[in-house]
Amino acid sequence: MLQPLGCEIQEATGGTSALEQWRSYRPHVILLDTLMPDLTGYQVARQIRLEEHDVLTTIIALTASAFHGAQERVLAVGFDDVVRKPFHQQELLDKIQRHLGRMKSLPTPLMAQFNDGLTSQERSLAGLTRLLTHSQAALSAEWVERLQTAAIQADAQSILELVKDLPDRDVTLGNALVDLVNDFRFDLILEVTQQTINHL
Repeated sequence: MLQPLGCEIQEATGGTSALEQWRSYRPHVILLDTLMPDLTGYQVARQIRLEEHDVLTTIIALTASAFHGAQERVLAVGFDDVVRKPFHQQELLDKIQRHLGRMKSLPTPLMAQFNDGLTSQERSLAGLTRLLTHSQAALSAEWVERLQTAAIQADAQSILELVKDLPDRDVTLGNALVDLVNDFRFDLILEVTQQTINHL
């Protein structure tokens, strides 16, 4: 499905294999079944989040679970999104587009496919959402709420002070927030903090 778009595909036979593939290739996106031999998708996603640093991988869960709260559980352990099986090809492509819209190192055919109809604001929002979501383990709900309050008040100084509180591993998130402050895009910061608070 993705190879015609210029993607390089690596397949894993189970959870341990998926983790080894990620360590070797550091792909832009992983489609991860939540139920696999040896390690579950939840365990693999959690381990990836512990090991990755500046370069973040988009992890999309593939699950047949219809239980209430299943999506919240998936997002809480480190997945970026979830696709329920069985799924349509376009649904999966739309998910990938939303999360990878800002990446510049994707193959040209894939970038052309993903950028079609995606505004620069949507790309910025998708990228910041990923960064803030991946930092949730290290950020308190209070920190995110203070960021939201500062965005509501268009208080650039308070946002820059909050950036200084970020751990070293979140330098990419800090730089993204500083760029938005410099561009006076408090609206984007407000929107992404609201999405993050909904998942805390």
